[in-house]
Order: sequence, then C-alpha cells, then structure tokens
Amino acid sequence: MTASTKRCCTAIFFLFLGVTVANDVAVAESASSTDSTNRLLVVVTDDDFLETSQPIWCHASLQESVDACREQRRATTLKVETIHAGSPSILRGGQSLTGGPRRVICLICDSERRVLSCCVGVPNTRQLLGLSEDADELSVLMTLAKATEPHDEALEHTVVATSLTDTVRERASNRVTRHYRPLLPSIQRSLSIEDSANLIADALASDIKERFLFDSPVESERWISAQQHAEARRHWCETMLVGFVGKSVDEIWPQLAASVWGAAPWRVTENVQQFATECSETLQQRSLVLELDLSTNYIHSQSIIRPVASAENNFNAPVANREAALAKALEAAQAKMCDLCELSVLLQKLNRPPITLLNPKTRTTRWIVFKSADREPSILPDGAENRLMDIVNAP
Repeated sequence: MTASTKRCCTAIFFLFLGVTVANDVAVAESASSTDSTNRLLVVVTDDDFLETSQPIWCHASLQESVDACREQRRATTLKVETIHAGSPSILRGGQSLTGGPRRVICLICDSERRVLSCCVGVPNTRQLLGLSEDADELSVLMTLAKATEPHDEALEHTVVATSLTDTVRERASNRVTRHYRPLLPSIQRSLSIEDSANLIADALASDIKERFLFDSPVESERWISAQQHAEARRHWCETMLVGFVGKSVDEIWPQLAASVWGAAPWRVTENVQQFATECSETLQQRSLVLELDLSTNYIHSQSIIRPVASAENNFNAPVANREAALAKALEAAQAKMCDLCELSVLLQKLNRPPITLLNPKTRTTRWIVFKSADREPSILPDGAENRLMDIVNAP
C-alpha cells in the first residue's frame, strides 16, 4: 500500500469516527431533551387505598384537563399517576363513601419524580397549563444550574436546590396575596411541611375569610368542598412550594396530604406489609389477638369508629385482680398492637370479607380476636375484657 493510499484510508477512518461520535452526542442530547419534557402528574385522592384498580372519584374532570393540556402543549408529555389514600371500605362493611365533599392533591414532577409544581383541588385546563409551564421553567433552571457548576455531586445538588428555592420564592412574591408575602423568607427547605404550614396558618385564615367569607379554616364541609377547586388554596400552595420544590414526591405527598386534610393518609408502607405478613403467618399456627391503637388520626377514620367516653367496666372483681388477669391473658395470647391501616391490610391479605367496626352501643372498638385465618374475627369494644378473656381462653 502506498503512502498516499494510507493517508487516504486514515482520513476516511477519522471522518467515520467523527460522524459516529457526533451521532452519539446528538442521541444523548435528544434523550436529555426528552427527559426534560417528560412530566409526571401525581394525583392523590381520598379514594379507598386498597382499591387501587378503581378510577379516582375525579377521573372524568381531571382527564378532560389533561387531554386539553396535552393538545395545547404537544412538546410536553404528561403522564398521570394516581395514589389512593382514603379510608377502606373493608372496615365499613363494604360500603363506599357516598356523601360529603371529596379531596384531591395534584403534583407535577420531572422524570426523576422531583416536585416542580402543585395544587390542591382539580385543576381546569388553564390552571393545569400554568402548572405545566411553571414546571418547565424550573426544569430549564435545573439544567442550567447543573451545566454551570463543577462535576461535584454534593455541590451540584446544593446549588440546584438553592436556585430552585430562590426562584420559587421570588415568583411567589409576585403572585400571592399580602397575607403570605411577608412570610415567604421564613419558608425554608430545612422546615418540615407541618412547620411551614404552621408558619402561614394565620395567613391562610385571613385569606379564607377575605375570599370565601369563612370565619376560620376549620375542616367544615363548606371549606372542604371549596378545596375541590384549585383556586381555593392557590396562594397557600405557591407559598408552601418554596419549602419542598425539587424534593422527591414520594417523600412529600404523605406530609402534604396530612397537612391539607388535617389527618394522616392511608397507605401501604413496608412496615404495614411486614405486619400483615407476620400476622398471617402467626394465624397458621395459633390464634391472634389485636389491640387497636387509635392514636393515629386517619382521614375519614371518624366514619369508621366513633370514639366516645369510656364505658364503665363490667368487672365484678377488684381492679387489681382484673388488671392482673387481663395482663396474664394477653401475655399468653401474645397480643399485638395495630392501627386501622394495619388491620385493613391484614384483612385483605387474609381474603376476609369486610367487617363493621361500629358497635351498636357506639363504644370504641378496642379488640379484634382471630381464632384462625378462616374464621370470622370477634370485634370487642373497650370495657369488654371479661368477654375477651373468655374468647382467648376458649379452645
């Protein structure tokens, strides 16, 4: 091969290599661009948290807004993910929620599930478009912040978080009413959602009184109904977003739901699943006694159990003897504490039919006794310790 031929082959090789590298870069940039326009709309509702295959209560109206948004913003892909976080019908004798206003929270996230915008209520097309545009603006900001900083992951994360917080705070200062504006500097990423909500509680009360003529932001049906519309808490959401923008939606939504709804959302956590598994395995060997812990105030739990004043004890024995006998029986039965969420997941795991925790005497349910996995559990109110020990000691 002559020298000129070698030079020609070398040139062709490097030309081909350059084209290949350029194509790879173009593909990478295209993928990055696609990621930047992929949006996740996480919708949290008070639908039965065990019936995840059922459509959410606001499916029709929300889908209408989503379809219109996709039509008008074709460059952005909006994928809907629903989270059911309401009380289960399995504790209400199978009855679904039929009356009263319902609840919903929407959060728009990027492809990495980081929160970029949010609202309380069902957004109409115009509102959803605005939330989507806000999300795009912050997504571009994150991309620019990453590009201008050294490749230090910790430093990059700090810079991006700071940029997001500052941008959202400045934007909110031009949008929210006078009640919230002076409090914006106090909303920091280091604060929990509960702490941030407490900081602006008075501002929310003034906002509600001024716009809706409510005396206070109590969880009355009228106020809950108003919150089905995204406008009701718009200024509150703009202010609160300062503290959690860019954070994981999986971390944020339970806290946000608890703050807005005034009660904990129902959800199947790893601990709840583990509890249900352990109890179902126990029932393969022996009976199971559960003591119901009502310390956690779940959303709509008041419609499942009505706490009332403790009933008088029906023991004839002295108090000391009574307590000793009860403690001995519970120790022998290896009784477990459980809350309403754990109980409902256990019932579902055991394929048990729905139960009703409302006692005819409206006394608080305290004990649930499973003699075996395939037998109907015994549901006992507070004050029925004699009956409890009879069931536990029975063969």
